[in-house]
Amino acid sequence: EVRQVRVKLSNSWPEISSLSGRLSLQENNLSVFFTKGKIGNIDLQKLKVALQGLSTGVSAVQFNGEASGDSGEMIDLAREGRFVRPEEEWLHQIRMTGKSKLSLELDAVRNDRNFLVTRLKGRYQLIDNQIDLGRHIPDLNEISGALVFTQSDIALEKLHGKILGGPVNITSVALPEGGLRIQADGDVDFDALALDFATTPESMLQLWGRFF
Repeated sequence: EVRQVRVKLSNSWPEISSLSGRLSLQENNLSVFFTKGKIGNIDLQKLKVALQGLSTGVSAVQFNGEASGDSGEMIDLAREGRFVRPEEEWLHQIRMTGKSKLSLELDAVRNDRNFLVTRLKGRYQLIDNQIDLGRHIPDLNEISGALVFTQSDIALEKLHGKILGGPVNITSVALPEGGLRIQADGDVDFDALALDFATTPESMLQLWGRFF
């Protein structure tokens, strides 16, 4: 049994601290279960890590766990950990306030020098979030619901809130050719729409013109 363990995974991430739980070493495999811990101000719960093939270099990893806390801090951790790819630059512009909770299950095996994810299952729950997607897109307010994802797809689950002052339900449909179509249904308060047409790019004006 271990208590108050501290771990530093990388220079870009805060220290993981206050880990308490137990370790089990059997032959060439290590299993770790931490009941709780913290990374920055984010609470960690029910962390399970299994490492196989310790003597010859870890050959497989299994991870289960939960994290909860401020949405902005969790997004920052994803950026700093390079989970957001450079080509997804628009994700770097997102600003969020509110609370969220992440549940994650992951299996990976070593492939040459890197690890290949063989199974990924997660649920990212938003609790009363304010989301700023950039100056040319209306803010999303009071957003609650969840994003459910695997290594091959993602779906929105009971996502709802307010856009342009009106209540809205946001749903997703997986496209046969791949990708995701997102649809928002609800009411709009046009008094809440405030675009600076003098500085809005022509392409963005054309986009809005398709809807109004």
